[in-house]
Amino acid sequence: MTADKRRRLEKKGWKIGTVPDFLGYGAEEAASVEVLRAEAPLHPRPLSAERGSAAAMKPRSRNARLDSYEKHIEAEVDGYVPVSGKKRRMIEAALEAARKVTRLSIRISESDLVKLKGRARDAGVSYQVLVSRILKRYLAGRMRDAKNAR
Repeated sequence: MTADKRRRLEKKGWKIGTVPDFLGYGAEEAASVEVLRAEAPLHPRPLSAERGSAAAMKPRSRNARLDSYEKHIEAEVDGYVPVSGKKRRMIEAALEAARKVTRLSIRISESDLVKLKGRARDAGVSYQVLVSRILKRYLAGRMRDAKNAR
C-alpha cells in the first residue's frame, strides 16, 4: 500500500494494522500462524506434471516469465520455515483449539456494560470482541490485576 493511499484511508477513519493486531494475537500466536501459512499457501493450486519434474527445479533463466502466484512464492521463499513431526502437530492442535468458539453468558452491571461498549466503539470493534481480546491478553499474562501489579 502506498503512503498516499494509507493517508487517504486513515483520513476517512480507516484503521491500518496487521492481521495479528486485528485478531488480537500475541507474538507467539502470530508466529504459529505464519509457520502454518508458510507450509500451506493461501492460493493452492495443483502442480502440473511439468512443474513437478526435475526440469522445473532448475534455476530459472533471466527470460522466464512468472505468473503472479509464482512471483508470490519467489518473494516469500526466504520467510518459509519447515516444520514437521511433533512440533507441527502441536501447532495444528493450538490453531484448532483457537478456532473453536463457545458462547459465554455473564452478569454485568449496566453501567459497566455501557462503559465497555463505549471503549469498544472507540476501538472500532464490537463489545464481544473487546471482551474476548481482554480475556485472551489476561490469560496470556499480558494483563495483570492493578492490586497485584505493585
